[in-house]
Amino acid sequence: MYDVFNCFEALGSFDDAVPASAPFTVEFVSTKRGRVDTASGLPLEAHRSFEEVASTDIAIVPSLPVEHGE
Repeated sequence: MYDVFNCFEALGSFDDAVPASAPFTVEFVSTKRGRVDTASGLPLEAHRSFEEVASTDIAIVPSLPVEHGE
């Protein structure tokens, strides 16, 4: 997902409708900053913790069952 939201530079040369640079900043956020393993075991690097986010325009929250609600 991170790569998809950050591919504007590469795709901007194919179509004038696609901006040459991303119109937003993408960050992974979790309960804690640092490495977080997904439900499938894929490690992701959380850029910030929830407490470090003062405001955001869009939040995408996956809906996955996790042990102990964490």
